[in-house]
Amino acid sequence: IVNNFQGKSVFIRMSNRSPKDGEPLHGERLKQAYDEALLRVNQEIMRFKEEKSVAGNGNCTQILENRHEEAKRKWNEGMWRHNAMMVAVGEAQLQVLKCTAGCEAMNLILSSERVFVDLMLALNCRDDAGDEWSTSLIIREWDDALRGDWEFRVFVWDGKVTAISQYNHYCVFPSLLERTVDEWREIVLNYVEDVRECVSHLQSYIIDIAILKTGKPIIIELNPFADSTGAALFDWKGDDALLHGRGRIQIRKEGDKKKSGTTLLSLRKGADQSLTTLDVKGKQNSELNELDLPCGHDDESKELKIPFRIRREPLEG
Repeated sequence: IVNNFQGKSVFIRMSNRSPKDGEPLHGERLKQAYDEALLRVNQEIMRFKEEKSVAGNGNCTQILENRHEEAKRKWNEGMWRHNAMMVAVGEAQLQVLKCTAGCEAMNLILSSERVFVDLMLALNCRDDAGDEWSTSLIIREWDDALRGDWEFRVFVWDGKVTAISQYNHYCVFPSLLERTVDEWREIVLNYVEDVRECVSHLQSYIIDIAILKTGKPIIIELNPFADSTGAALFDWKGDDALLHGRGRIQIRKEGDKKKSGTTLLSLRKGADQSLTTLDVKGKQNSELNELDLPCGHDDESKELKIPFRIRREPLEG
């Protein structure tokens, strides 16, 4: 690392998965990163809530107006506080993956259950003469412009984008809500189109991309289009038709509960109450529940609209 990257920090991973569950060599770094992230996130959330309150028509204000005093207290003191802690954990986890020496990298790898499971699978595959498993150690130069809140999971089936979700589907990121869903969708779809030739040998896949602080999109990784890959704010069972490009647009408002699916999203209380998709013209709609149109098309303009989900309300509990 020192010789090849001239003292710069690096990100290290295996060819299949990263050791993001690994333990940092210097444990105090995790606590320090968490404290710094929590302070920043709390300030960002307070600014977001104040702006929405002043506007008078924001998501937070609408929800607060429809709840009694005890619910308001829970909302302010509980849900957003827990959301901030979850965001801070994610940011701290990202920061401890930043390595400057080989011993730091090896500690992450050797303490990662993800890496252990994948290496055991590789050994099992080696015993099968008809199976090939290529495992590599990958080292990349660390980019301080990378931010975890602007990472997206894009579903591509049969060469077509069928759905997009924020990658970390457990948290509300106020920075995501500062742009419209249409704006995010355009950024993501334009970049996916730009890199399509790089993956032209694949027909169906899931691609994770991130938008850097500079506004430049980058590829994080490619994943198989299979239920072994997390569906983020979608659901492999409940959204099967949608993800495979043969479903119908579902318009969900805040408070609507998922009608199908048995994964974490549908089992966790209130997990899907915050999902807000779009009407067929791409505008946020809080009145309609479902719209019976062919998936992804505006009946008037025939304009393609890819379902794009971001979380707008913190998880309860």
